[in-house]
Amino acid sequence: MRSTCLFFLAVYACSAAASAAPPATVVLDGAHSPGSADAAPAAQRVDLDFRVTPLSPGDQRRPAGGGLLLGNPDLLINGVAPESDTPMEVAFVPGGASFVVASRDSRNLIVYDTATRTVIHNVTLSGSPNAVAVSSDGQYAVTANIWEDTASIVNLATGLEQALVPVGNQPMIVRITADGATAVVGNAVDANLSVIDIATGVELRRIAGATFVGSLAVNFEPGAIVATCSEFEIAGNDTVVMPDYFNDRIQFFDIGTGALTSVICSDQPRGIAITPNGATAVIAHVGAAARLISVVDVASKTITKTIPIGVDLFGPIGIKADGTKAVVAIQNATVVVNLVTNAVSGSLNTASMNDYVNTFDGQYALGVGFRGSLISYASESVVKELNNIVSTSIGAASPTEHRAILIAQTFGEDMLVLNTNGPAGFVEEARMSGPAPEGDKTRVVAVSPDGSRAVATAIFSDSAGVFDLDSKTLLGIVPVGDRPAGVEFTPDGAKAVVANLDSTFATIIDMNTLSPTNVQISRRAGEVEMAPDGSVAYLAVVADGDGVWRINPNTGAVIGPKLLTGDMGSIGFLFQQVSGLTLSHDGQTLVTCNSFHNTQPNQPDSISIIDTASWSEVKRLIVGQFPVRAVFSADDSKIYVSNRDDDTISVVENLGANAFVSATFNVGDQPFEMALAPDGSRLYVMDFNSKRISFVSLPGGAITHTVPLPNFPAGMHLSPAGDTLYVATGTWSVSIGPGPITVISTDGELAVIDTATAAITATHEIGQPPAMLRFNDATGRAVVPSPFIDGLALLGFGGAPCPGDFDNDGDVDQADLGVLLADFGCTDGPGNCPGDIDGDGDTDQGDLGILLAGFGQPCP
Repeated sequence: MRSTCLFFLAVYACSAAASAAPPATVVLDGAHSPGSADAAPAAQRVDLDFRVTPLSPGDQRRPAGGGLLLGNPDLLINGVAPESDTPMEVAFVPGGASFVVASRDSRNLIVYDTATRTVIHNVTLSGSPNAVAVSSDGQYAVTANIWEDTASIVNLATGLEQALVPVGNQPMIVRITADGATAVVGNAVDANLSVIDIATGVELRRIAGATFVGSLAVNFEPGAIVATCSEFEIAGNDTVVMPDYFNDRIQFFDIGTGALTSVICSDQPRGIAITPNGATAVIAHVGAAARLISVVDVASKTITKTIPIGVDLFGPIGIKADGTKAVVAIQNATVVVNLVTNAVSGSLNTASMNDYVNTFDGQYALGVGFRGSLISYASESVVKELNNIVSTSIGAASPTEHRAILIAQTFGEDMLVLNTNGPAGFVEEARMSGPAPEGDKTRVVAVSPDGSRAVATAIFSDSAGVFDLDSKTLLGIVPVGDRPAGVEFTPDGAKAVVANLDSTFATIIDMNTLSPTNVQISRRAGEVEMAPDGSVAYLAVVADGDGVWRINPNTGAVIGPKLLTGDMGSIGFLFQQVSGLTLSHDGQTLVTCNSFHNTQPNQPDSISIIDTASWSEVKRLIVGQFPVRAVFSADDSKIYVSNRDDDTISVVENLGANAFVSATFNVGDQPFEMALAPDGSRLYVMDFNSKRISFVSLPGGAITHTVPLPNFPAGMHLSPAGDTLYVATGTWSVSIGPGPITVISTDGELAVIDTATAAITATHEIGQPPAMLRFNDATGRAVVPSPFIDGLALLGFGGAPCPGDFDNDGDVDQADLGVLLADFGCTDGPGNCPGDIDGDGDTDQGDLGILLAGFGQPCP
């Protein structure tokens, strides 16, 4: 099962009527994600009032870099259309023969055949759907497009977007009346409702007074961001019922006239459910102030009773079709409430709930969440746990048979097809929300020794994309284990070994056939190192007894037992990296960074020094606080260890059982990756939180230079000559407040540093934050994975000269022409004009002619 952990931040909920003082800013920062001793993925959630904190997609920040700014690397996408990126809602078509999945980031609606799960239609939308509803006649689907302030009306028979309707600011929810004629869209920032005639695609009216409370969930490891809001329901054809969390009231909107009736209620009404006939609604009041549910008669617009629950409620609530019972989410559990007798059941161990959906026959409520608990209304008990695969966020139940669809958003993009026939229920199929193959959230990459191929692991789709870097094409997508992480090639490039964090096996990929072979080890493998002769792959596991496994990548055999080490885990940085595993150049010494060796704060941790021949830990050596990476000197006599939490580098004499720390150097804030000059005279250190590279003189340890970086560094590579340092940098964050805006910010670039002058000579724009950097010296290619790209950024720095290829991407194209035209007319002399191809000291018609002669052609 995928491991999951959700942290709840303090509620940020300031209504428009609150104090004029702006609230403090809350930042969910992808560069400073929390670590975990067992590398369990962690998400954070914050609640907010979208009227004062509207979301904004893709706001690009451009910090100052250095040197010539170049752009447009080749983007190699790790996936095949149609994709289902960030699925936001699923709904069945009446009759149950098909269902639809609305995906925000791929901007599409996929219509599936329920029985076979084949794609009937892939509908390209003009917006980013945050919600979808299907009309009662099955003819239309309507989506609320969050970033574009529109609603799409889709004809399900033709599979085409029939109309695009402008609505209010940040539409996040949609419902359709019982007769299928009218859609109501909730505009979160404007705090109003758009009423749309579906047949004509016309907005009939906009109704004020609809207050929304939103939730923003972020998973730092894949960079997943999901925004949702509190819901309303429609009774029949004429009434919207909506809890007003901020003003402690229940709102009744007349769809036809726009008239509003408000009913005062207990504190903090949040969750809502309504019977199919629209007669009865139940409201969950969250937090410690109320601890109750309200039962509402919709026709009379009155609260008929309140039923104390006795514990804090968490929002999700469901109601039996006949209105006699409700299921209510409490902390990590569910209670069943008898709406006739007011009796409250004991706590049912369902784990955390995100929603409830009823089976078609009204017998069961299916919990959407960590376990897929199937709850019997009659016995008020859990009759089956249907989900041990992934934590799901959205779900729908068939209107005609015992079948339901549950989909994950934050911890994956998995889709579960469940049989809900009581104790006999089972998982019918577990798959991705989009049709295979998918390559979602590409986070780690390896490049073959000859530089011709790359293998990129996609952490959401449990797959690895294989790329031909010469032709810049995707050769295939290979299924691997759950939450794939590290990957390495054998020296001959014939095999690649993948570590899977949430599976108990490693995966070996045959690069000729692109076929996988799974090798049983144990759970939570994160890093891979390959022996120089390719006979052994070493895999570090960070849970259930941290240690290292050995497998033969050629035969698939496990070599001996797991060797226990100190405690490792996830260590933060961009996209949640894992404690380091490093092999010496001669293959005789293996080092693990035991970042979690000491459970006490501000105390030093250790590294494990392993003799690979005897397969023994010869020394567990105390170094600095929270070691994260290690590198060997060229002769393997020394080991340099970066210690994140005390900002030091430990120098270890590699003497086996007699190893010791011979020196400790101070560097910048949060040292991460390192590179050693070919002659051993200098150590380059990525000071992550300082956003700089430190040049450390050896053996003395003095910092001789620091190079400020455009952003947080994710990876670096030193050229074989030691004259050029390549550093991938970037950032991403979701900031909430102060005042009227919440911004999603992303950025990324590759900085090229001249080590002689300690200056950035060029900055290559990537546009999205990198997860790491791999560089192949044979071809001069830099390969940068990013979950925000769902693939790789490819940049070229080698090969034969190509006049006019300013961005070093292997061809002369519009981007290169843009560089020349921007510099046209420069007369600053040789070496000072970026567009000066012929070297005569200016950028003029001669340079333009050279560029145009090679325009559209690949470099030799």
